[in-house]
Amino acid sequence: SRLLSGVCATAMVVAMVEYAAQFRVQLSGLRDAPAYTAVASDAAARKIEPHALVIPFWPGDSHYTSVYQYFASLHRIRMVNGYRPFVPKSYRVDLFQRISPINSGKLSDEILAELRQMGVRYVILHEDLFPEKVSPRPVGYTLKQLLNHPHLELVAHEGTIWSWRILDAPRVVTPLGSDWNIWFPN
Repeated sequence: SRLLSGVCATAMVVAMVEYAAQFRVQLSGLRDAPAYTAVASDAAARKIEPHALVIPFWPGDSHYTSVYQYFASLHRIRMVNGYRPFVPKSYRVDLFQRISPINSGKLSDEILAELRQMGVRYVILHEDLFPEKVSPRPVGYTLKQLLNHPHLELVAHEGTIWSWRILDAPRVVTPLGSDWNIWFPN
């Protein structure tokens, strides 16, 4: 009986070890995003706080924002946009309605001034989180506008995530994507 108990206990331990070796606990399937790493590194090198606006810019109530909240928290980047299950009217009126044209690549002098006043120095774009609901234009159009904006300088790009630094003075732009003239819906 003691021998049988020992054999059973040993078999259970072996089975548990084998099972544990096959099972991996994973909290997130997201890989790291070099565009966020580059923003954090660039801000540290410039001795400024990493504060960003992430596109698509939602009115605060989209589950899509959880993706960039994850990366922002991982790299300690402050974001203008985030997620709240109940969005105050003041956020929609005072911030979202004024800045949301950036979803279509429209980054006017007024929007730039407002972003600078809030301390925002970076813009990050997620191509793969850009449904039609967020913008009347496809993400390719928005991307082209941001790449060719004189007040934005590309910091990093990998895969579907892009990041830019907001410049105080305009740069000379060599137009990119001049042959991008066919826009497919998202």
